[in-house]
Amino acid sequence: MSLSNKQMSSILYTIADATSRMIDALDNDGKLKTADARAIRNTMLKNICDVELDDFIQQRRANHKLLMKRGSSTDNNEYIGKNGEITVDMDEKTLRVHDGQTAGGTTLARVSDIPEIASADYVVAWQNPTAENNYTWYRKYKSGWVEQGGLFTPKGTSTGGGTIATIALPIEMSDDKYWWSAKITGSASSGAYLGVTRNSTTSGTSLVLKGWCIVAQEASWHVVGFAAA
Repeated sequence: MSLSNKQMSSILYTIADATSRMIDALDNDGKLKTADARAIRNTMLKNICDVELDDFIQQRRANHKLLMKRGSSTDNNEYIGKNGEITVDMDEKTLRVHDGQTAGGTTLARVSDIPEIASADYVVAWQNPTAENNYTWYRKYKSGWVEQGGLFTPKGTSTGGGTIATIALPIEMSDDKYWWSAKITGSASSGAYLGVTRNSTTSGTSLVLKGWCIVAQEASWHVVGFAAA
C-alpha cells in the first residue's frame, strides 16, 4: 500500500502529537488521560483510513446482528440441543427451548396461539375452606358466575318441616333461583338421614333449609349461580 505525501505528513504529525501527549503524561502523574488517548486514536485512524475510530465503532455496532441457530420444522424436530439452547423454527415462526435430551425441544407459543383474554372467563375472587371459616369456600368468575359451599350442623327434627339450617351465603346471589344441594358428609351412621327442601324465605343472601334429620350431624351445602351485580 502506498501513501501520499499528505498522508505521510499527517501520520508523522499524529505520531509526534501522540509522543508529546505521552511525555506530558509522564511528566505529570504518569497516566494518559482517557480523552487524550481517544483523541490520539481518532486522529491516527482519520489520517490513515479517513474515518474516526468512534464512527467506525458506531457503524460496527449498527451492523452487528445476533442470529440464532435456525432451520425448518423438520430440522428442529430432529435436533437435540444443549441444555438452555434456543433454536428458531423458520416454518412455524417460533422458538424451541432445548434441555439436552428431548428431540425438538419445547416449542414456545406465539401470540396467535394464545386465547384472547378478553373473551376468557376466569376467577377474580375466591376463598379457600379452613377451620376458621367453617370450611366455607367460594369462587367468583369475571362473568359473575359463582360457586360456593361449606359445612353446617343440621338441627335434628322428628316431625319434618322444621328449619334444619339457615346458611348465610358469603357471596350474594342475583336472586333466589340459584341451584343448591345439601347432603350428609362422610359415612352416614345407621339411620342417619337428611331430608331437606328450600324454604320460601330463601333469598340471594341466605339459604334456609327445612325438612327433617334423624341424626344431627355434619352436612355440606353447595350453591351455584350468578352473583348480584
